[in-house]
Amino acid sequence: PLSSVLALEHNVRKGAAWHVIRFVTLTTTLIFFKDQDIKFFLQVFVIHEVVLYSLYLFIILTAARIRK
Repeated sequence: PLSSVLALEHNVRKGAAWHVIRFVTLTTTLIFFKDQDIKFFLQVFVIHEVVLYSLYLFIILTAARIRK
């Protein structure tokens, strides 16, 4: 798993920051869109996850390149 790169490369703060951001945005998304149609809710949820995990991949890749 790529997520271990952050711990191995001494970038734990970046990983922790991402987890906090994901928790806050996920909670916000769930609260704001809880009363919406299920199809729309799932679309918003999937967009949220794609954006956040793309950011996570970017953080991991930049952390791996910095150490090289």
